[in-house]
Amino acid sequence: MRKFSIIVISFFMVQVLGFSQKIAVVDFRKIFESYKKTSDYDKILQEEQRKIKQEYKKRLEEIRKMRDSLEVLKKEEKEKKEKELQEKIKSLRKFERDKTLSLKKEFSDKMKEIRGDILKAISKYAEKKNIDFVLDKIAVLYQKSDADITQDIIEELNRSYKK
Repeated sequence: MRKFSIIVISFFMVQVLGFSQKIAVVDFRKIFESYKKTSDYDKILQEEQRKIKQEYKKRLEEIRKMRDSLEVLKKEEKEKKEKELQEKIKSLRKFERDKTLSLKKEFSDKMKEIRGDILKAISKYAEKKNIDFVLDKIAVLYQKSDADITQDIIEELNRSYKK
């Protein structure tokens, strides 16, 4: 709703008051998906997730083997091993919870960083080209084709991105 209000006020100022404003649009989603840093971070997170799953499976297999070995033990040994088994299960759950939270936080941090990069690139480009307003294409019903600066922003971001 806020975006819509800004758009309406901007067009009102341009049309009724005669202000001359330069307006451009971007496809934020396309920029996000085309930015090399996005795909690099995605690969990093997928690799981390793969390692976590691998470690989880290893620990789970260890628990299964331990559980299977319980049947052949004497009563005293069995009770001791069952306590050990419960601790391992508890540890596995904690591992899974901690790693999931850690991965979510890392994902969130990386997405904020990418979003910040994009917004900074848009601002820098708009200042350089004397553009007064840059709107997300999703909020615009019509624009001239030359008002879309999406590709320029993508090229600028990828040119300035260093791994």
